[in-house]
Amino acid sequence: FLNEVISRKELDYFYYTLSNLPNKKQRDKSLDSDVHIPVILSSDDNYSRFIATTGASVLYNTHSFIDFYILSEGISQNSKNKIESAFRNITDKFSINFIECDSKKNFSDIKLPDEYHVSLSTCNRLLFPVIAPHIHRAIYLDVDLILMGDIKELWDEDLDGHVIAAVPLLVDRLSTIDYLKQSAKIDTKENYPYFNSGVMLIDYDKWREILGSNENIVNYLIKLSAELSLKMTPDELILNKFAYSHGGYKVLNHKYNVNPYYSYLYLKKKKNLSPYEKDTLEQYIKNIEVNHYEEMIPLNGEPLIRHFYSHNKPWSHIRQDNFILPVIPHFKDFWFYAKLTPFYEELKNEFIYARMSELC
Repeated sequence: FLNEVISRKELDYFYYTLSNLPNKKQRDKSLDSDVHIPVILSSDDNYSRFIATTGASVLYNTHSFIDFYILSEGISQNSKNKIESAFRNITDKFSINFIECDSKKNFSDIKLPDEYHVSLSTCNRLLFPVIAPHIHRAIYLDVDLILMGDIKELWDEDLDGHVIAAVPLLVDRLSTIDYLKQSAKIDTKENYPYFNSGVMLIDYDKWREILGSNENIVNYLIKLSAELSLKMTPDELILNKFAYSHGGYKVLNHKYNVNPYYSYLYLKKKKNLSPYEKDTLEQYIKNIEVNHYEEMIPLNGEPLIRHFYSHNKPWSHIRQDNFILPVIPHFKDFWFYAKLTPFYEELKNEFIYARMSELC
């Protein structure tokens, strides 16, 4: 009975929130600039809806011209049309290039365990130097994130001669940092801050300087895939190994890849914390701020990118027994941008139906 009451409260909260989202607003197009920023997104057709949402959040918050390179693993023409329509409703200051990829063919040696629910299509980004040899520098974004500010702020970061700029991963939901570093064959004794590859600023000219040609780059990355213990995040392991072997990476402010919620809860509940994890948790506790069921970490500036790499995604909430109140951080933020796309009604109906089914 208690679980049913909890579920009904949650359903009421979610339904009220979705029914009272802010109305769509128009960007101030008079501020548009001529700066071109290449942005790489990668997905199969199942996640095309989130390409639309992520891309919409990018365009809504910037005045730069965005050149989208979408690595498509079978995205249907209908979905492609909807993605372009979503972007067009916000601005015409973008280009969009769908590039068909076949990850099973190109990464046939990578075998992913079913229980990790990871798509091999994420590895397609490793092919980008060959796919777009004219690109000198680009931003890669996962499609389970949203921009809360201008992507040009990330674009303007100086890589200081590094191959990649990224945000260190504090805690992974399935393993510790040490385990990930061991899987990537990175010396755990070295002070190498393993990064989350969902947000990266990439200097492809630096890659070419190191490895000689675009073909050499791709062959090198594929070769790494045969050497590493690939499980849940194969492309991330490969990219970390690549950066580790070539001078490390530029460590970015945490605001560029924010998912404080799961990391905080993970550490709070875990027993026998390592010294590193104890220090991390202490920093969380010092900075934590509770705000209407949400747990946030104040950063050096407002979060620019919110990344939902946890079980509690705004579009597929998984309620756990010890969570009595709605606990999806930044629920409204995601749905505001989803509402800017033609996929909104479909996503909303799926979400509400899934929550209602919990009561049956």
